[in-house]
Amino acid sequence: MFGGVTTWVYTKPMRFLIELENYCGAKNITRIVSTNTDILSALLAKEGNIKAAPSLSDYQGSVFTYKNLEIVFISPLAQLFTVSYGKFLAERFLSKILAPEKWLPDIPFVWREVNVKEAPAVVDRLARSRLIAVDIETPTAGDWAEARGINCVGYAGLFFGQDGTPIVECFVFPFDEWSYDYIRQINDNSTPKIMQNGLYDNLYFMRWGIPVRAWLWDTYHFFHSWLSELPKDLAIVSAFSVRNIRYWKDDGKTGNLQDYYQYNARDSWATLCAEVCIPCHTDLDSSRWRSRRTVDRISAVFCLASIAR
Repeated sequence: MFGGVTTWVYTKPMRFLIELENYCGAKNITRIVSTNTDILSALLAKEGNIKAAPSLSDYQGSVFTYKNLEIVFISPLAQLFTVSYGKFLAERFLSKILAPEKWLPDIPFVWREVNVKEAPAVVDRLARSRLIAVDIETPTAGDWAEARGINCVGYAGLFFGQDGTPIVECFVFPFDEWSYDYIRQINDNSTPKIMQNGLYDNLYFMRWGIPVRAWLWDTYHFFHSWLSELPKDLAIVSAFSVRNIRYWKDDGKTGNLQDYYQYNARDSWATLCAEVCIPCHTDLDSSRWRSRRTVDRISAVFCLASIAR
């Protein structure tokens, strides 16, 4: 699994980053594969994200940088033997630090909340993008949830620099009276759209009379058609596709509205990055995970999408 790289194995308890730094410094180690949740908690705490018991299931494939150390987390080692795809996923995530050249270059995450003054310019900017990822956040309780309300809408637009470098710009619209028509215009433009399990998002949009036009791709079903036995939530899809990424799904639960909007923006960014990156990794040996039932599933999804439209 480590491709002949000299590897040190440490199985004793380790709680503090200074311990990790000293151990690695003494052995000239710069790349780390870990299942240590105490170290994971310490890394998150440095980002202001206090979690007493983060889940390796959530953070598998997440990459962190601490001083001169690059750290990737994987699921508990027992899953190499107890989960049918455990070894396959572990090898994939290990390659983030063992063979980074096999991954596409990082696409920086850049976002902003849109206000009424700059909304027209954002509508125009996204209309000129090559591809748009769309994601919504919805309430989980209360009258607004009963009304199938939308809290905010995130868009990620794909552009290319003069040298061909991909650039992703993310925008979040609060769902309000002033923003409704701007959201409608973006949803209705002719730029191809990508979503993650977009049947959910588009049914909400349809409830409000602003369905998404040119919804051509879906990372949820794209990933399932390629690796049908693997989990296909956005966290796994993006961790599998994007090298420098970490689990962010708890970031919007702080109670801070800006954190919530940023979480929405990250969803759209991750969806777009996964769509860009997945086709570049289809040389992986995935034959053992493919399933004939995929054809029926995808056909059914597009049938439903046609009916919804």
